[in-house]
Amino acid sequence: MSSIPDKLFLWLCFVALALSLFFLPSGVQERIQGAGRFVAEPGKRLASITARMTREALGGLPENMSVAERDTLLQELTSARQRAFIAEKKIYGLQQNNDYLQYLLRLSKPPEQHHLLVVCEVIKRSPLSDYYGTLLINRGYSDGLKAGQAVRSVEGLVGVISETSAREAVVTLLGSANFSLPGKIAGKAIRGIIHCPADYTSAPAILGFFPPEHLTLYSLSGDSFTTVEIGDQVVTCDLAGGNLVADIPIGVIRKIETDTAGACRYQISPAAPLGHLNFLLVAIPK
Repeated sequence: MSSIPDKLFLWLCFVALALSLFFLPSGVQERIQGAGRFVAEPGKRLASITARMTREALGGLPENMSVAERDTLLQELTSARQRAFIAEKKIYGLQQNNDYLQYLLRLSKPPEQHHLLVVCEVIKRSPLSDYYGTLLINRGYSDGLKAGQAVRSVEGLVGVISETSAREAVVTLLGSANFSLPGKIAGKAIRGIIHCPADYTSAPAILGFFPPEHLTLYSLSGDSFTTVEIGDQVVTCDLAGGNLVADIPIGVIRKIETDTAGACRYQISPAAPLGHLNFLLVAIPK
């Protein structure tokens, strides 16, 4: 007899629970139903939750998107980011070139200058053994260029014109074994010939592979050699009737030496780097 009241009690509890669930707000009912489905079908519910979390991690991809479509979209997004990055680098490079060209144009037109400066672009340069030896620019004798004229960057001399055609010219750089021009110590009556380092003359091919660490000023003429000091500036020296403009910075003296005959010679650290040359100036005497 005791089992009947127990069953009745359980039945009444079930009815009360059902009524309470029926009168619960809709949000609570949905959460309870979701919990019931999770208990009844745990594998399916876990897979659904994992898929939803993955989509949210990938930026909220639509639920009806397939894996192949998702991969294609991600590849397109990656490609777009790469194109945007390349475009930004190109814009930055163009801005740098524009700023440098504007600076060169300002440098080429000072009122007190006794020579012209023609802006030119480097159009060809050997990537191998002659990289620091020669280069080709986009100006020629139709623009007033002649062999022997100085070619400079903002920092100073980088070379001299060695050959010209109507629209192009070859520049022999400071790093070439063939480079040679007259120079002088600024503010002192000492002149000489500037050439590649004497140690390299027996193996000139070495010069083209590496930028020159120093140049040599020798065959000196003048007086007051004892007044020369480390750090003195060396500049170009014009000759009568020549094409070389005077007083273009070449470098500074870094070492004072004497040869076997007891004559002085000086090592010069170049002022202008030769690594990345895009635009240059050719100095033309007026």
